Amino acid sequence: MVTGVLERWRGDDWAQEVECWIRDAARSAGSTVTGPPRIEHVRFWSVVLEVPTDRGVLWFKECGPGQKFEPAGSSSD
Repeated sequence: MVTGVLERWRGDDWAQEVECWIRDAARSAGSTVTGPPRIEHVRFWSVVLEVPTDRGVLWFKECGPGQKFEPAGSSSD
């Protein structure tokens, strides 16, 4: 299972899908992506990308199967 997630995150199909999602999300927030996302890390628990925009750096994170609780438990309090 872990190997499959790591292979997926390192694949071109995933990268293209995520880059489209990031560009749409940035546009919705009033930002423009100014360069390609850079992989900060790929671990079995998550993948993190650094994304340059006209309003600074945005971060993208996708959790691995064992960490799916993380986004639901997040809070901005």
